[in-house]
Amino acid sequence: MEEKREQPEAIRVMGVYLTKVNAVYHGAAGERAKLSRKNRIDVVSEKEGTITLRLREEIAFEEPRPGPFELSLEVEARLAVNQPLGDEEQKKKYLEEVGAKVLLPYSTAVIASITQKMRAIPLILPPRLEKGEH
Repeated sequence: MEEKREQPEAIRVMGVYLTKVNAVYHGAAGERAKLSRKNRIDVVSEKEGTITLRLREEIAFEEPRPGPFELSLEVEARLAVNQPLGDEEQKKKYLEEVGAKVLLPYSTAVIASITQKMRAIPLILPPRLEKGEH
């Protein structure tokens, strides 16, 4: 019987850090406040064997302005890279997927915690990337 060998992970998470928070509470909103969420993941640095990804989140309200609060934050992840990640297009897609899996749950928890302190009810957003301009 052939023994199965575990393939090493291409990437290992070395740490996740909240690097920036800006929160402004404007007061209670009416029932019709429309939430706007923008986020994106970028490669911040890439050195031999290490990649740092940054998630930027912006949460505000489109109507009425300024809405009950505004919140922006940045979360970074340091990753150890153990093997090549393919060509540039494959690498970009792979890093966005890894970044989403690592960073979005963290930002969701931070957003819930901060909004709970601002409004007494936590805003719990799904951990997903919103496609659009940031």
